[in-house]
Amino acid sequence: MSPTGFFNYLKLKNLKKNYEKKIELLNIHNIELSQKIQLIKNNREFQEKIIRQKLHLGRKNELIFIRVK
Repeated sequence: MSPTGFFNYLKLKNLKKNYEKKIELLNIHNIELSQKIQLIKNNREFQEKIIRQKLHLGRKNELIFIRVK
């Protein structure tokens, strides 16, 4: 094997390792999103919380503080 071929092999091996790490992180993120979807579908309190946060809605006699980014 030529030196160039060996270095290409090492480069590809490292690239494969990086992609495997990215895949693992994406799988974890996918699981988290699936769990959040189930919460939104099945939990009325969580639905209310999300709606109130996104639309800046409050209950009667409740103050809403909005952070400016």
